[in-house]
Amino acid sequence: MSGEHRINARKARVRAIRDEAQAMLQGNATGIQIAARIAERSEQFFVELYRSACESLSPRERRLVAGQAAMTFVGGSGRSELCPFSDIDLLFLHRPPAAEPFGRVVAEVIREGWDAGLRIGHAVRTVEETLQIAKSEPEVTTALVEIRPLAGDAGLVERLKTQFRDRLIRRRLRNYFNDCVGSRAKEREQHGGSPSILEPDVKRSPGGLRDVHLLRWVAFGRFGTTDYDLLRLRNAIGRDDARQLLEAYEFLLRVRIELHFGAGRENDILTREEQQRIAAQRGVTGQPGVRPVERFMQTYLRHATRIAEIADRFVARHRPRSALGTAAETMLTRRAAGVFWLSPSTVAISPRFRESVASSPERVLDLFRYVAKSGVEPTPETEELLRKHAPTWGTDISPEAAAKALGIFSFDRHLGRALRAMYRCGVLEWLIPDMRHARCLIQFNQYHSFTVDEHCLRTVEAGCAFAFDVGPIAQTRRAIRQPAILNLALLLHDVGKGFEEDHCIVGRDIAHRIGQRLRLQDHDRERLEYLVLKHLDMVHLALRRDITDPGLAMKFSHDVKNAETLRMLYVLSAADLSAVGPGVFTKWKADLLTDLYEQSMHILSGRSARLDTGAMDAIKRDAQAAFLHSVGPSHRAELQDWVARQLDGFSHQYLATVPIAQIVSDLQSLRALQPGDVLTSGHYDAATRTTEYRVTASAQVAAGCFHKMAGVLSANRLEILTAVIETTVDGTIVDRYRVVDSDHDGRIPDWRIAEITTALRDSLLNRVDIPQLIRKHQPYGAGDRSVPLSNLPLQVSTDTHTSERCTIIDVFAHDRPGLLYMLTRTLYELGLSVDVAKISTHLDQVVDVFYVTTADGHKIESESALRPIRETLMERLREFEAEGHSRFTRR
Repeated sequence: MSGEHRINARKARVRAIRDEAQAMLQGNATGIQIAARIAERSEQFFVELYRSACESLSPRERRLVAGQAAMTFVGGSGRSELCPFSDIDLLFLHRPPAAEPFGRVVAEVIREGWDAGLRIGHAVRTVEETLQIAKSEPEVTTALVEIRPLAGDAGLVERLKTQFRDRLIRRRLRNYFNDCVGSRAKEREQHGGSPSILEPDVKRSPGGLRDVHLLRWVAFGRFGTTDYDLLRLRNAIGRDDARQLLEAYEFLLRVRIELHFGAGRENDILTREEQQRIAAQRGVTGQPGVRPVERFMQTYLRHATRIAEIADRFVARHRPRSALGTAAETMLTRRAAGVFWLSPSTVAISPRFRESVASSPERVLDLFRYVAKSGVEPTPETEELLRKHAPTWGTDISPEAAAKALGIFSFDRHLGRALRAMYRCGVLEWLIPDMRHARCLIQFNQYHSFTVDEHCLRTVEAGCAFAFDVGPIAQTRRAIRQPAILNLALLLHDVGKGFEEDHCIVGRDIAHRIGQRLRLQDHDRERLEYLVLKHLDMVHLALRRDITDPGLAMKFSHDVKNAETLRMLYVLSAADLSAVGPGVFTKWKADLLTDLYEQSMHILSGRSARLDTGAMDAIKRDAQAAFLHSVGPSHRAELQDWVARQLDGFSHQYLATVPIAQIVSDLQSLRALQPGDVLTSGHYDAATRTTEYRVTASAQVAAGCFHKMAGVLSANRLEILTAVIETTVDGTIVDRYRVVDSDHDGRIPDWRIAEITTALRDSLLNRVDIPQLIRKHQPYGAGDRSVPLSNLPLQVSTDTHTSERCTIIDVFAHDRPGLLYMLTRTLYELGLSVDVAKISTHLDQVVDVFYVTTADGHKIESESALRPIRETLMERLREFEAEGHSRFTRR
């Protein structure tokens, strides 16, 4: 057979293996069956390659290789866990005399395997070399746990296995254990740090298949086997844990196989697109308030969470301990409350009282009080016991249990640890039954990185962490007199998700029920309900509204009513943002939230608004004096009226947010500006990691400035946080754009700022084709997604109550290239002038907020004028969503 025919035959053989696996998948075979079949067929394929390669040797070389070399599967290949496009892991063992001819055999096997289209990881070593490398490389150690001979000298493989168990496991068990657990801990952290992330790596994320492997590695080290039945017989793992582990392993393994076939290559990331595809392929149905993809992911994440919990408990239970360490812990362990054993790191129920304590919710809450107070963890045996007993407690809660639960919620430093332990044991779901619905629930159209329950627990942890931090949020947290009410609100704030009704309203009803269940006093229960109902208000006002508007803080303060509730809502808002995901709660957002809090607290203390007319007049006086001082004595008289007129024309927002020195600089620019001039500048703010671009342009080129500059900024992939469009009494614009430039880490290079400022200037001078610019700077494929991930409807709403001077337009739309440019151009064509804009993106949905007036500066209030504005924007949005976005897409 010619080389080309041989290669084609090999490729056909690999295709046949995958085709058979795909047929099994379509025929509803289990993931374990499919993976085992792929491993079986792959073994046959490589054995044939090995034998074929050996045939090219001389008879003497063939006898030498047969008696002193072997081919083995290791790692996933060895444990028969092969997915359609998994790497094949091979270890070729040999004794030194067979090195040269065996090397030729290995080279041919590997070449033939790669030519067939397989990805192969392999090593060629002696037994001694393998053991030496495994001693320093945990990945090699763990791969050897799963070694399986395929061809050649079986005695050589057995010799490696025997010496491996003796020298690397028995003699250095603690090192082996720590290596396995340590390397897995690093991998977990690199892949999300929690089993509740919304786009998990099925293999490597916490709760992924790798956690099952970790349990196998630990079991092999402690008991010399990875067989679950043998482990059960040795009381190393409970019957329920073994069953649940196998069910979860099967579910995840099948998902991984589906991912491989969906991509046509190795792919272990369960992206949102893949979640939708697999949910549809499996025929998962939705239910009121929960989409099919959300039900599928809730099932997936519950399995992943169980894997993580079982693996963690198994590792903790079977961790090797030195005699000295065991003796020291025994000496430091003391009896607590007569029925508990409290060590520096754990709490357990005394064996004599295990059943009586586990049957009593009140005594169990005593145990978790130690966790919340001291930061100890329940022992694995204690958690297993409580998991069995919690479902038997019934639904009622005694006054004593309610009081003890509130006592737990009063702690700060270790409350998160206590709630997580209670959640693992089923105690938290007994205490707050609504947590059962939230367990592993995702909201596919939200911007969170975690499931609802994980986000709520992280919100508690973030809120408690503020008590030990510095800054205004931390000071406020420490000033709160009833931390238990705040901590309950932190936990409950999002538990109302997953229903058809607004989650804030559902959450308020849940808070009412839980308040009654825990026997809160009426005023405490009402505060808890208010916090859950209004937990989004402060964030929305701070991020989507102009907080320098004099009436905004006044109206908000009147709604909050008292200082203690305001403190709690402030901390809740900050903690909620902090728990959304890494990097979400930026200093810029914290400053906005703090500013709104301080304004509102100022009003609730009985004083007038901090930014009232008197304060504005004082700013004008200071700015006028500073400017006149900067121009010198000879020009002061002639410029006094001019500068007063300019300052009177500046908006409240401008005067409240721009430092005096910058106001003076702007006035100097206005004075020097000639007809047709455009001045641009940019400044990076390291504290907020944002860049502010400023544009000053004469009236001759100011028409349509906002949509042009918004187009330039978004074309250059800048995330616009706020835009403030200031028009002077002479028609000159003094605009500010605060942006995040995700193309650069850390300080933005000067050349990048110069590039943007030049583009802004060119756009006003009509030297730039904005749609072409958007296409030019867009990454290939960025606009290819035809169906948005979010299923939230397109929406345009108007608000005539929040601002005294402007009408506010809120636009909810799916994020696509060119969207912001289209919206701002439409506003321009409608004859509207934009004063302030705030833009935020959650997943692929944006919320764009525009403060607008008529071209002559009047607020739009009549419904007859507002309706055509909303209708025109909606019409443009639908057209853009259907096909209009394609003109901005790079092909």
